[in-house]
Amino acid sequence: MIKLQIGSNNKILVIAPHPDDETYGCGGVLSIYKGQCDVVLLAYGETGNPNWTKDRTLRVRREEFRTAMKMAGATIVAEFGIANRRVSENLGQITNFDYSKYDYIFVPNRKDKHGDHSCVLRALRKSKTLKKGVTILQYEMWGALSDATHYLDISDVIDEKEKLMLCYKSQEERLPYCDRIKARDYYKALETYDKKCQYAELFYLEPSGIARLGANVKDAIRHWSKDIAVRFR
Repeated sequence: MIKLQIGSNNKILVIAPHPDDETYGCGGVLSIYKGQCDVVLLAYGETGNPNWTKDRTLRVRREEFRTAMKMAGATIVAEFGIANRRVSENLGQITNFDYSKYDYIFVPNRKDKHGDHSCVLRALRKSKTLKKGVTILQYEMWGALSDATHYLDISDVIDEKEKLMLCYKSQEERLPYCDRIKARDYYKALETYDKKCQYAELFYLEPSGIARLGANVKDAIRHWSKDIAVRFR
């Protein structure tokens, strides 16, 4: 696994399907590369708290997101406001966004179990504004990466990431996300084989050319196999 190192002159974009995804998956990136990161928010997650109305949830989660990004020193460049669980129906907004200034783009894992997450990479691939040589990295959220290629040692900023996660009080009321994400990052350090690394964020490098074709074929076979298994169950 390769240790991720991003230059001080590189521009970073993190795409978050919902408020908190950018922090749970890339809070270390935001903290280490403070001032270099832009964030795009796709949906407000207005159904993310069953005890509240949609309007209240939207307002609270939007404010939590803005508070966290201000704390992280990240710039919010767009809030698409797509309805929760409707991202896959609005991929054009993702495809048509201007990515031309970004050297690194972080997106949810293509195998993520949440439909609003797994579709993002597909839309990004179709964009005609991607910078030549851009590095596209997939981050962990709902579902662990089984084929991570890169890691970021976040040991020195884990306390900062924890503060960012705790900005999302509406989600902490439901589940102890902060403790569990922190535990995940602690465990994931094992996979790096880096003795000095205590906490890590893992990523998968988006392939290009022939390598991408191979990845697409593998995904197609995997989905086809699942369909066959269901039909003959």
